[in-house]
Amino acid sequence: MYFDPYADTNGPQQGSNRRAMRYDTVELDHPDGTQRRLSPTQFEELPLLERVQWMSQGRFRFLKDGVKIPSHEALKREKK
Repeated sequence: MYFDPYADTNGPQQGSNRRAMRYDTVELDHPDGTQRRLSPTQFEELPLLERVQWMSQGRFRFLKDGVKIPSHEALKREKK
C-alpha cells in the first residue's frame, strides 16, 4: 500500500495517509492474453518493479468511471 508523506491527514479520510486517486480501476493485460482488473489498492500493493515493468510495456490501462485516462494523469498528485 502506498503511503503519501505529504497527504492531508486532517481531511475526510480521518487520519488515513492515503492520497486521493484519479482512477478507480486498473486493467492489466497479461502476456498470455488474459486480463485482470485491479482496484487502486490492489495496484499499489503490486511490487514497484512489477508495476514499472508492466507500465513500460503498456500493459496497464487506468480507468475512471469506465473511461480510459492517460497514465500520467492517473498517477498525478491531486492538488489541494
